[in-house]
Amino acid sequence: MLGLMVAAMFSATASMVSSQLNVFAGVITQDIVVPRLRRSLDEAAKVRIGRGMTLVLGVLIIAVAMAVPIMGGAEKVVLSITSLIVGPLLLPLVWALFSRKVTALDLALTAGVCCGLGLLVRFGMGGDSWLARQSLLDPLLTFVRTQPRSIEAIVGVALPALSMILVELFRKSEAKGTAPFRALASWPRPEEAPATVAELAQPARVVGWSLATCAAGMFLLALFASTDRALPAGCGVLMVALALPALLFRPQT
Repeated sequence: MLGLMVAAMFSATASMVSSQLNVFAGVITQDIVVPRLRRSLDEAAKVRIGRGMTLVLGVLIIAVAMAVPIMGGAEKVVLSITSLIVGPLLLPLVWALFSRKVTALDLALTAGVCCGLGLLVRFGMGGDSWLARQSLLDPLLTFVRTQPRSIEAIVGVALPALSMILVELFRKSEAKGTAPFRALASWPRPEEAPATVAELAQPARVVGWSLATCAAGMFLLALFASTDRALPAGCGVLMVALALPALLFRPQT
């Protein structure tokens, strides 16, 4: 059971990481790299660029993972990254969904300045760094060292919100590109054809066969286990009970 749980956790993590790498590599390739080349590329060249971006992102993730012990452990790294990077990236994007004045440059500047400032304050003012040796910054350094979560909240949430508020107050004109979206929102929506019973039953059958396969694995574990056979056997019976309705269902034609 322990090996099965570890395998399941590893599989879920690998699936999440691979999907995120594909998404970020695709965005970087299509929206940043290819437009900057200013020449037409075939699909094979774009695929090669996307693979290169995937490799670069994978190396960066591995480097960050290897540096986790140096940066204070996984908990501190996750909390710091979430508050210092996710906030400046997510808050302006959500704000732009409801605003007609926020531009792509505003989003890039807000994310870049807040993320850079947060990383500088969080990791550049500790230890024996150059900033830590400046006597004029002693009050700020004391506050950073004693209130790290407050600093992360200020840099990761307050500063991006303040930036968006300033954009709303001082920019008088709308951002380019909002008019086509407003026109698109006024278009009549096409009527979707209702799904047939067979189409609705197909995903349930896929889930049913997956549960049946897992149940077979549980029964094998119970067969070869030396102790505690009741737990995997019970899990297998429960999976079979969940899989049978989907597998035995026959839609009426």
